Amino acid sequence: KDKEFEAKLRSAKGPLACTHKFPASQGGVNPIFQVSVLTLDDWSNKTAKQIVRDLIEPIKASFEDLSYVDDVRETTIGGREGARAGVALTRGVSDGTSARLRTDIIVIPRGEFMYLIGLSRELADVDSGLELEAILKTFAFVE
Repeated sequence: KDKEFEAKLRSAKGPLACTHKFPASQGGVNPIFQVSVLTLDDWSNKTAKQIVRDLIEPIKASFEDLSYVDDVRETTIGGREGARAGVALTRGVSDGTSARLRTDIIVIPRGEFMYLIGLSRELADVDSGLELEAILKTFAFVE
């Protein structure tokens, strides 16, 4: 409800928060948990599931091997309703090689804004997947 804070959110260019598993590049995939706040704008009349689909569709053009590992579905994060999906794709990593990644995209609408949460790791890295999901379970909204 703070107009100055709302103006800063509308003009923000980067994520609100971001953390990696390792303090620096380890020569491969560094699992990441990222939270951004975006305005709903053109998505204001769409459901969270529709927004997730709309976010994934343009990515398909950049990654010919992108596939869903978890289809778009409803979810609850920190007591708020939203949607999420998991996709797999191959991309280059910091050591110059490529890796098969899993990225989960989560959308939680809130007023005129939405939280966009991204979890990314190597597809076969089950331990990091569990760690990222554990972080997600601690996510809380403050009124």
